[in-house]
Amino acid sequence: MRKLTWRGSALLIGGLALGGIGLAHLPFRPIFNITPSEPYGLYDVTLFHQAAPPKLQLGEMVLFHYIAPQWAIGRYDPTGSQFLKRVGAVPGEFLFTRKLQQWVCPADTFGKACRVLGRMMLRDPKGRPMHWPVWNGYRIPPGQYYMQSTLVPISYDSRYYGLISNYQLIGHLHPLLTFGH
Repeated sequence: MRKLTWRGSALLIGGLALGGIGLAHLPFRPIFNITPSEPYGLYDVTLFHQAAPPKLQLGEMVLFHYIAPQWAIGRYDPTGSQFLKRVGAVPGEFLFTRKLQQWVCPADTFGKACRVLGRMMLRDPKGRPMHWPVWNGYRIPPGQYYMQSTLVPISYDSRYYGLISNYQLIGHLHPLLTFGH
């Protein structure tokens, strides 16, 4: 085994520093998804401007800061973790919880054209009881969104932690190289 000399160490550290500088100047902000909620792989993040909050559309994939509800503190990801999910419901739409399912109804067709957002789990995969917000015709206010995974029916999403506010949003995600699902 060869011993790393002082000169070799300096070259290695210099190379790593230059590589880090190069990554900081990439034309995109890469993030790698390793969760099954969305396809695994490399994504580009287009950051939102906090001075002008975005108007998200259904199905858009976004990155946001997670805030753990009281019942979930210490059980799942810590507050401040970054989650990526798709927008499942937007401001103005109505949310309902019925028979262990959450539903959304469009604002202009209250009671018609409703769709199921997801079935509720009574227990998580470790057997611990789950909690969720109960909505009975709750209208999503401006600046808040319902986030969900469209790929994993037991995903930990807005069914359990509630709505996401504009101030939690980080940016849009665009797939660069994905696999799976």
